[in-house]
Amino acid sequence: MIRDGQAVVGGFITSGQVHGVPLEPGVLLELAATPSKFERNDFEPGHFTASAVLADRATRRLLLIFHPKLDRWLQPGGHFDPTDTSVVAAAAREVGEETGVLVDPLAAVPMALETHRIPAWGEEPSHLHLDLRFLFEVPEREQRLTAELETRWFAFDSPEARGALGSTLPRVGEILAARRERIE
Repeated sequence: MIRDGQAVVGGFITSGQVHGVPLEPGVLLELAATPSKFERNDFEPGHFTASAVLADRATRRLLLIFHPKLDRWLQPGGHFDPTDTSVVAAAAREVGEETGVLVDPLAAVPMALETHRIPAWGEEPSHLHLDLRFLFEVPEREQRLTAELETRWFAFDSPEARGALGSTLPRVGEILAARRERIE
């Protein structure tokens, strides 16, 4: 059971980092207070997912996965498992499963809440994914990928990166620039 959902959603609302299909802040907080909204089978209006943007500051590249069901490049992420207890741990777990890259949940930087519509598929109706996104810095040169999905590094300004991250893409540069300033 996710214990920090309301706090994470509230943080994104407070920081103004809510993008995509518009939902009122009160509605988002109410959804985050509902345990079933962290389960993949709650479709009205949708459910939360967790994802990770893997960025290499030095090469200005992102690691994306090819999502065969949606037929497009996306950041690693997905649905919560019943054993997940925190949003960021779920995002880190998804990274490991989908790319083979191990990331430390404590190194995650909150990025944005991005809502988007998922088309109907099989028995699942069309619904919203309320994606809780986190940024992880990972040096491209140190990664040895053993992925369950096709993975590839793309430039920040590539069509694939823009297609995957949409309006949240500028946050990658903002976060990395702020982290660089703190280091220097």
